[in-house]
Amino acid sequence: MGSQEKPVGNKRYIIETSLMAIVGLPILMQVAVFTIVQLSLSELLASALASLITLPIGYLWAKKNNLPSSFFARYLPVLIPLIYCLLLWSLAMFIGKGDFTHSVFEYFMLLIFPFLGTSLIAIFTGQLWITILMPLVGYLCFALGLAIGTKKLGKNMNVTRGRLPVLGLCSALLILTACQGYQRETHLVTENSALTVNETISLWDYAPFKKEGSRLTALSSPATINIDNEWPRVDGATAAYPIYASAVQALYQGLDYNSVDPYIASRRTPEAYKALIAGKTDLIFAAQPSEQQKKLAAENGLTLTMVPLAQEAFVFIANKDNPVKNLSVEQIRAIYAGQINNWQEVGGENWDIIGYQRP
Repeated sequence: MGSQEKPVGNKRYIIETSLMAIVGLPILMQVAVFTIVQLSLSELLASALASLITLPIGYLWAKKNNLPSSFFARYLPVLIPLIYCLLLWSLAMFIGKGDFTHSVFEYFMLLIFPFLGTSLIAIFTGQLWITILMPLVGYLCFALGLAIGTKKLGKNMNVTRGRLPVLGLCSALLILTACQGYQRETHLVTENSALTVNETISLWDYAPFKKEGSRLTALSSPATINIDNEWPRVDGATAAYPIYASAVQALYQGLDYNSVDPYIASRRTPEAYKALIAGKTDLIFAAQPSEQQKKLAAENGLTLTMVPLAQEAFVFIANKDNPVKNLSVEQIRAIYAGQINNWQEVGGENWDIIGYQRP
C-alpha cells in the first residue's frame, strides 16, 4: 500500500503545482501589478515588484504540500512554463530582430495568454520588456521560494537525476535572453535618458471620450462634420495618436470610452500600413509609405491614397564642443549605415561616433 501512495501523491502535487504556475501565479502577479502601478511607479518597475510576490508563495507552497522526492516531479511544473516563455521570447527576438513593432511579438503575447493583462499594459505603454520580465522573475522567485522552503523544512530530494541538464537549459536561455536584450538596446535603439528625449507616451492619457485625466485637445467650437454610424477604423504612428484620437473624439458621435476601442488603434507606422493593406483598418495617420510598403499594396491590388496633413524634418544635433559644424546627406547616411565610425573621417577629432536615433 505504501509503495502506491507515493506516485499518487506525486501526481496530485504535479497537477496542483502546474495549475498554480499556469493559472494562479499569473493572476496573482497581474492583480499585484495593477495595484502597484497606482503608486505612480513605472510599469516596468511595478511589474518587477509584483513578480516578487511569488517568492513567499513558493515558500508557503513547500510547507503546504507533500513534496515529491525527485527533482523532476518537484520543480518541472514551475520550470516548464519558464522554459516555454523564454523559448518563445528568444524565437520572437530572433525573427523580429529585436524590433518590437514586428508582428511576431503579437503572436508571442497570444501564446502567453495567461499573462493577458501584462500584455495589454505592454501594448499601451510600449514597454514590451514587461511581457517577459513578469513570467521570468515570477517563475524564478516561485522556484526559489520553493527551494528555500524545502531546505528549511528538511525535505531533501532523494533523486536528483536530470537536474543539471534542466538547470543548464534554463541558464542557457537566460543568458541568450540577456544577450538579445543587450544587442537590441545597444544596436537597434539607444535609450539613454541623460542624452536623449524620452518619447514614450501613455495612450491611456489620450484615449477618446475619457472623462477624467484626458490630455486630448478639445475643439473650441462644435465640429462641422459628424459621423454617427459606420465609423472608420483609424490607426497610425504613436506620435500621431493624440492627433487622430482628438479627431475621433470630436467627430465620432454615439460612441463612448468603452465602445470606441474597435475603431481606434496605434500599431505604429510599419504595422499600421500592414493593417491598412490587409483591410484591418480604414485610415492611418503616418509618414508617407516606403517603396516596400507601396510594393506590398500593389501586390495586393491596392493603390494607397495619401493626403498630406503636416510636414516634419529630421534634425541632427552634435555636442557643442564638436568642431564639425556641417555634414552632407551622404555623410549622415554613411554614419547611420555604419560606414563612417569616427569624427576624424568627416574633419573632426579622433572620437568614436555614437549615432543616436529615436526609440
